[in-house]
Amino acid sequence: MAEEASQVEQQLLDTLIKPENLKTLAKILDALPSIEKLMEKLNELDRKGQLDTLLKGLNELVFIVDLIENGDLVQALVNFGMDQLNTVQALWPLLEKLQKMQESGVLEKLYNILDLLSDPKIVDKLNVIVSAVAKTATSEVKPASYTSVLTALRDKDIALALGFLLTLAKEMGKGLKQGSS
Repeated sequence: MAEEASQVEQQLLDTLIKPENLKTLAKILDALPSIEKLMEKLNELDRKGQLDTLLKGLNELVFIVDLIENGDLVQALVNFGMDQLNTVQALWPLLEKLQKMQESGVLEKLYNILDLLSDPKIVDKLNVIVSAVAKTATSEVKPASYTSVLTALRDKDIALALGFLLTLAKEMGKGLKQGSS
């Protein structure tokens, strides 16, 4: 029995040390941090009871993207039923836009933005920004002078907001450099 187990172990090792498998194993090892992050996110979604909903939505999205890529979207819409013609007509411009966005690569970038919006910290910051814009929109805004700017820097809220804006500007600059190269 122990000899059979040893033979099985040796066969597994022989398979693993083949050059093509070593390359694959190296790739897997390089990807372990990303895999770990993905597993943490999946576990978090599962704990919240959101994983099944996400997977169902993802399956539906993949189905729609497959229809778009295969050119079967029109046929699928026809099969959807003539009784739904008004709904289909209302959705048609949206579906055409989605197809153009998918073809141009914009849809993938929007998926990335949606992924970023799953982070509560980002949503909190955006909420603060939008709330500040809403409050400012109803306020009287006066032009700033050099002295008013220097005086305003003593205000801790203004100093914190400027720090945020400077950090944002730095990250935007990095992103703009990456986008232009």
